[in-house]
Amino acid sequence: MEVKLNDLRESNQHFGLAFKPFAEGGNFGPDEIETYRKKLEKCNLKIDNCETFILTELDGMESKCLDAAVEMTNSFDAKLKMHILDVAFLEKINSWMSNCQVRIKTEVAACNMMSKNLKTKIEGLRKLIDSCARPHPDKPAVKPEQVLAAIPDVYNLFQQRIIYLDCAKPPPKSTVLINPENPMLQSRESIQDFQGVVNLTKNILTMSRKTSFPSMDSESVTMDKRKPVVSEPMYDWFIAKQEAAPKPTSKRGKSRVETAERTKRLGSASSRSSMISVVLSDVQSFMPIIKKILQETQGALFLSSEAYYSQYQGPPSRPGIADTLEGCMEELNKRLNNYYLQTQEFYNKCIQDLRGVLTDVLQLHLEVPQLLYEEILEKYVTEVSQKTSVIKHQFDMNKVKIADLRESNKTQLKPILGHPNREVDLNNLCRKEEDRAIESGDVLNEYYNELTNTERTLAQAFIESINNCTERLMNLFDQLITTDDVILGTVAEEKLPTTVLLKRELRSKQGDAPSVPALSQEGRNVKLVRLADIAVERTASSKSDNFKTSKFTPVHEEALTSMNKACCEYKERFVVIMEELEKLSVKWTANEERWKKQWVASVHHVRNLYKPVNIS
Repeated sequence: MEVKLNDLRESNQHFGLAFKPFAEGGNFGPDEIETYRKKLEKCNLKIDNCETFILTELDGMESKCLDAAVEMTNSFDAKLKMHILDVAFLEKINSWMSNCQVRIKTEVAACNMMSKNLKTKIEGLRKLIDSCARPHPDKPAVKPEQVLAAIPDVYNLFQQRIIYLDCAKPPPKSTVLINPENPMLQSRESIQDFQGVVNLTKNILTMSRKTSFPSMDSESVTMDKRKPVVSEPMYDWFIAKQEAAPKPTSKRGKSRVETAERTKRLGSASSRSSMISVVLSDVQSFMPIIKKILQETQGALFLSSEAYYSQYQGPPSRPGIADTLEGCMEELNKRLNNYYLQTQEFYNKCIQDLRGVLTDVLQLHLEVPQLLYEEILEKYVTEVSQKTSVIKHQFDMNKVKIADLRESNKTQLKPILGHPNREVDLNNLCRKEEDRAIESGDVLNEYYNELTNTERTLAQAFIESINNCTERLMNLFDQLITTDDVILGTVAEEKLPTTVLLKRELRSKQGDAPSVPALSQEGRNVKLVRLADIAVERTASSKSDNFKTSKFTPVHEEALTSMNKACCEYKERFVVIMEELEKLSVKWTANEERWKKQWVASVHHVRNLYKPVNIS
């Protein structure tokens, strides 16, 4: 366009030079030439004005296009920056959520592994008891002592499990129920320590606004029917509530509206500092560990969310992100609370599983005392049989010797010994018979005393073994954990017919309702066995030692029953042996007395054979 205008100017200039006056041989007068020259100047002036206008317009258009391009580029950069922030924020949120899930699953896996190890140990104990109680060639030989040695390991695992689950029932005097409607979920100090941190987050922004959002404490959680319904407060795994924050004021020349909007998004500084300064103590139980994980995750999510919303001057561009920090934390806390509810349901299943295992172990323990007492009884019965058999064998040999001497004396007593010349031989034979009679009494007394002393000595040793076993079992079973020592947990209410419920209510009003005895009762005094309990008539009475157990369970009762049964069986055998010994003594004495009378009569008859007979 500039070239065209220059050509037009040059054309006008040449056209002006083409006007020649008449004096120079031209066709125009001076006036005409002046008129045309003025018109050409006006035309040149218009050309200059047009060029100036067009260049001005072009310069303005270029500036406007450049400004529009810069504005569009800045807008695109801002959107790209916000998009990158949104993506990074979402990735960070997902990363923390995934980390929380992994840590919770790791703790759940550790809990399951502990339960598996406990059940494996119990199964091993079951096999030991079965092999000991019901021996078979295909089963390994197991002694009762091996069974007894395996029980403390099971107790240790139970103790570790109860400590890990923190499910030991507190003493009745120190029991404090926070929520009477649901005591098993909120009666523990660990749950108290974790109440209110989501309420803190919920109140971070609410306290700094004139208009408040609906309170989270009044919300009801709709969940699956199988899951427990959480009453107010909704999130009980947080720590403290937030105090009211001051109203927003303008800072550094910013408008009051802008400052209030920023406070609405981020919350007050005091509330944020309180949120970050939460101190978590070291815990070793399952639910406190889970709550600590949730707290740490919630704190990290809050810091990430605060850093994200502090970079925005308006609502986020993505529809999946909440407009305010409070709304964002509401959604995140709901997800965390869902994890907590699932973990709480798993914890309750662990409690019920532990109670079932405790019931099985209690039934398994009922077989142990009988095995030990039977082994002791069999051991001493065998020992008594062996020692008494030796004594009886010696007695039988002496009995045969006495019988041989008697038969020899009987054979030597002949009528010829009645002759006066054989008086010395007859007297020697009589002395020999007296010696035999004395020896017969000594043999009986020796057998009687030796057998009695052996029986009493072994009975005393048996009683000591029984008492040691009883004390050992009582001390061991004092460490037994029953279902009464563990919290009940959440159990579905049993649905019974209306008639049964009415009968129960009627019995409870009349005071005739049957009471279920507790498995773990108060300790009792256990009376140990003494020798007088077995050899009543043969021993002097002695003091009976007593000791008190720390608790009394069906296993304690079964141990005492097995002890009494073993003592009764040993006593019956002892009484039978003593009765047989008494009968033998009486029979032996009667036999000797009868033989003595026969011997005296025979000697008298032999002496009278050679006496003169008076015939009157």
